[in-house]
Amino acid sequence: MPTKKSKISKGKIGSSRKLFEIKDKGFLTKNGYSLKKTSKQRKTSLRRASKEKGMLPVLRHLNAIRTLQKNNPDNFKKLDKDVKFVQKEYKSEKNKIN
Repeated sequence: MPTKKSKISKGKIGSSRKLFEIKDKGFLTKNGYSLKKTSKQRKTSLRRASKEKGMLPVLRHLNAIRTLQKNNPDNFKKLDKDVKFVQKEYKSEKNKIN
């Protein structure tokens, strides 16, 4: 007796949901942020961006970019340092309010 092969549903290409979406693309670049710059220059541009948008949106944006750059170790290290810097700044800003 021949056996029937079950059809495996592979789904439609591109039908999966996005994990997250980066809003306001390019607002860090508008404030002078680039991974090609030195650490000091990046910190200056992150401070400038936080004055414009606030510390928390900058932190979330930077964290999203860092997550997407996990496959690029050099960029990930720079972004990780920048995220930790912004977290430290956010923490100190939050403590000043309280």
